[in-house]
Amino acid sequence: MVQLLRGLARWAPSRVIVNSAGTAATLPNAKSLAIAYPGFSPAQLGPSPVTRDSPCPPVVGIVGRISPTKGQLEFVRAAAMVLDRHPEVRFLVVGAPLFGEDAYDAEVRAEVETLGLADAVVFTGFLADPTVELDRMSVCVHASGQPEPFGQVIVEAMARGVPVVATRGGGVTEIVQPTPQSEPLGWLVPGHDVAALAEAIITVLERPDLARPRALAAWHSVQERFSITRTADTIQTVWRTAADR
Repeated sequence: MVQLLRGLARWAPSRVIVNSAGTAATLPNAKSLAIAYPGFSPAQLGPSPVTRDSPCPPVVGIVGRISPTKGQLEFVRAAAMVLDRHPEVRFLVVGAPLFGEDAYDAEVRAEVETLGLADAVVFTGFLADPTVELDRMSVCVHASGQPEPFGQVIVEAMARGVPVVATRGGGVTEIVQPTPQSEPLGWLVPGHDVAALAEAIITVLERPDLARPRALAAWHSVQERFSITRTADTIQTVWRTAADR
């Protein structure tokens, strides 16, 4: 199906709308592509990170479907390393397995027991709206081992003023570091690198002087780059251009 859609994107339409430059890079005919990031409404925006209270004890969370592609196993292994230096930290795994991924869910839970993390890691199960849990977090982690087209949870966390640690690749990179020359809006680490993931989390926890300015810049970035108005304007422009041909 993916190959079929890519073929259609090459031959059928006059313009194709994609959700990130990362997605655009996987498709042919780049000149016919327009990027419209998934848009967020003002109601999804939390208070400024400047006024946001720091959770006590610190809470580190990961949000998304429990799946080998999402990196919950790497997350709990990184949690063990973080706890070696900060035993007070607590961890949230927000989400549930789908599409026959129950075996992986069981593997993640077994790893929590094996590493002795049962008192520090909470599995919330599926939540239709993770906003309440995001607001409890000191750090939001994105640990996918393979590049993702966008990374919606990252933007949701940024909108709530939560510092972000994410694995580099796909649409995630352009969210957290819009250009190679720009200051990062969070922390980017290689996929599957548990030690780097843990070290980035520890940096956020130990260096509020770094974490808060990045979270503030990320919060502003959501309003500038990911507003629903900007998304709608981009789509309307593409439609008008296509209709005029």
